[in-house]
Amino acid sequence: MCVRYGLTAGEVATMANAQQGWGADLHVVRCEGWTRDMLFPDTDRLWIHPSIGIPRFETALLYGGTCLFEGTNLSEGRGTTFPFEMIGAPFIDAERLADEMNGLALPGVFFRPAYFKPSFSKHQGAFCRGVQLHVTDVRAVLPLETGVNLLYAIKRNYEQFSFLPPLREGSRPFIDLLGGDDLYRSERAAADVPGLLAGFREESRAFGGDQGAVPFVLMY
Repeated sequence: MCVRYGLTAGEVATMANAQQGWGADLHVVRCEGWTRDMLFPDTDRLWIHPSIGIPRFETALLYGGTCLFEGTNLSEGRGTTFPFEMIGAPFIDAERLADEMNGLALPGVFFRPAYFKPSFSKHQGAFCRGVQLHVTDVRAVLPLETGVNLLYAIKRNYEQFSFLPPLREGSRPFIDLLGGDDLYRSERAAADVPGLLAGFREESRAFGGDQGAVPFVLMY
């Protein structure tokens, strides 16, 4: 499954039922008035946050990429009013990181230097420096590419950066659970971020073709 797979809950259930051969007596209720090119603001519905960590639509939009920081020693913004939109740690140079990320000219996002103290979770009560991600174009932003570029920019520039160890003996590091394997911890990925992202794009295109997704749905 792609990180952003571009399917409704009913489509995921139908796909899984067919691919896994479960043979469940599945009935999907169609949603009226919805088309695949719509984003949540287009529905004119009230945003009800699905999690305390996803208070806004923009949070949900970025989450597919910034959730990777849950597997690192950086704060992913939990304990602030902008979880998954604010990334940082005490050892980060906020201005430098913001300048480097904005220099990449990633579509649909702007990085602002940010300073914050998480009220809970990682670095609780510590003065953190980092960036706040501002979505400037909800249809252009590529959350996973944004998160991956930010992750490796920090890993490349700060020797204090680390992936978190497994929570329990015998379990896998959290970043491996988020990514599905140990790819993000590999030297190959760190050495060739453009190549890593190109591979993601190709896999996404193949998945979209298999599922008959419209061109709008680029899942990476």
